[in-house]
Amino acid sequence: MATQRLVVFVIALSLSCAAAEVPRAVAFTNRVESFTNAAGAAFKSVRLIQSSADGLTFSRTNSAAKERLSLLDIPEAERTRLGVPAAHYARAVENYNDQRRALGAATNGSAVEVVTVNVNRIKEAQRRIEERQQAIIDAREDEAEESRRFRRLLLRASGVR
Repeated sequence: MATQRLVVFVIALSLSCAAAEVPRAVAFTNRVESFTNAAGAAFKSVRLIQSSADGLTFSRTNSAAKERLSLLDIPEAERTRLGVPAAHYARAVENYNDQRRALGAATNGSAVEVVTVNVNRIKEAQRRIEERQQAIIDAREDEAEESRRFRRLLLRASGVR
C-alpha cells in the first residue's frame, strides 16, 4: 500500500512539473506591428493577439478573422523584436520534432519527406504570387505617375496653369 502511494505521488509530482514547464500564452494588447516571415512574406500593420508555443496569433487591421503563424516560420530577430518569449519558440521546436518522430515512426519517414516537399512547394508558389502581385501594384503606380506627367505636359502646352 505504501509503495502504491509513493508511485502515485511520484507520478503526480512529475505531471505537475511537466505542466509547469509549458510556457503560458502571452497576450498583446492593441499592438499593431509589421514583420516578415522566414520566406520573406511581409505582414504589414497586423494586430498582434497572442504568442504561444502554437504560434503567433494576429488579425489583419481590416479584418476580425484571426490567423496563426508558426513560430518556426518567423526569424529570430523578428520574434525578439515582437516580444515572443524564447520559451515559446523552444516549445514549438520540441513539438515539431516530436511530430516528425511520431510521423516518421508510423510511416518509415516517407510521409515526412512528401509533406516537407509539398509545404516547400506551397511556400514557393505563395512567394511567386506575392512577387507578381507586387509587380502589378508597382506597374499600376508607374502607370498613374506617367498619366500625371502627361496631364502636366498637356496643361503646360495649352498654357493653363
